[in-house]
Amino acid sequence: MVEDLRWDVVLFDLDGTIIDPFDGIADGVRKAFAEVGEPAPADERIRGWIGPPIGEAFAAEFGHLGPDAVATALATFRQSYDNGGAQSATLHSGMREVILSLHDAGAYVAVTTMKPRLITEVILEQHDLRASLDGVFAPAADQASSNKSALVAEALIDARAAGAGEKSGVVVGDRADDMRAARLNDLAGVGVAWGFGESAELLQERPLEVATSPLQLVTILGVGKV
Repeated sequence: MVEDLRWDVVLFDLDGTIIDPFDGIADGVRKAFAEVGEPAPADERIRGWIGPPIGEAFAAEFGHLGPDAVATALATFRQSYDNGGAQSATLHSGMREVILSLHDAGAYVAVTTMKPRLITEVILEQHDLRASLDGVFAPAADQASSNKSALVAEALIDARAAGAGEKSGVVVGDRADDMRAARLNDLAGVGVAWGFGESAELLQERPLEVATSPLQLVTILGVGKV
């Protein structure tokens, strides 16, 4: 590992941290609501659902209509998102350089996300990031029993097996769940201010720092300049 690195294991959240998936997710959500006969939610409500599995939001919204409505909404969303919606995601400016710099410096770099693994791999390949990652940790299906803390633990085991561990690790993300997963795995948590989580949401989990830009994130991670 390069001595200048602050941590030799860096685990990134995906949605909101590396990419902005809003357009594709919002379109799928609106179609799901229409399919079960409910009015489309406002954009700000949709933004609050991005990060955790979308099935959790549908269960909360449509649970009173019964399990068939929840299943219909989720199937409609998946049809929309998996067939074009995911490809509308844009890469946050500067994040490619952050990841490549960490990779080139010798860090173990991985993505931990609640987005289903298959579509996660597609998105990372689309943005030419997969080859610079040592691992991708995501549930096999949208309603799998995985949680962010469990995925971080899985990534950490893989990192240690790969020889990392001299300087411990850090989770980088935009939601409270990311910071909580870091804490539960005895890792540092660094928040990013450009994602979907509110500032208060991040701060309640006491992150080590909150980066306001990818350039500042580079400094926090100790990887030098991009």
